Amino acid sequence: MSILSIILMSISFVIMLCTIILQFRFHAFYERILVSGNIDTVGMIFFMVATFFSAPSVEFVLKAALVLVLALITNPISSHATARSAFISGYRPQKLKRKKR
Repeated sequence: MSILSIILMSISFVIMLCTIILQFRFHAFYERILVSGNIDTVGMIFFMVATFFSAPSVEFVLKAALVLVLALITNPISSHATARSAFISGYRPQKLKRKKR
C-alpha cells in the first residue's frame, strides 16, 4: 500500500468521523440529510481514489471507478428522494429561532 493511499484513506476516515459527529450536532431532519448526503459522498470519493492507488490490477481500478461513478449518481438522488418524501408527507423545515440582543 502506498503512502498516498494511506493519506487518502486517513482523510476519508476523518471526513466520515466528522459526519458522525455532525449527525449528533444537528437536530433538524433536513440538516442531517444534507450532512449525510454530501459529506459521506466526499468521504467515499477519497476512499475510492485511495483504493485506486493500492489496486493490484487495472481491472480492479476499472471496477472501483464504476462503483465510484454509480455512487456519485445515486447518493445525491437518494438524499433528495428522502428529503422530498419527508416534505410531501408533511414534515416541514423548522423555523430558526433568533437570539434576542
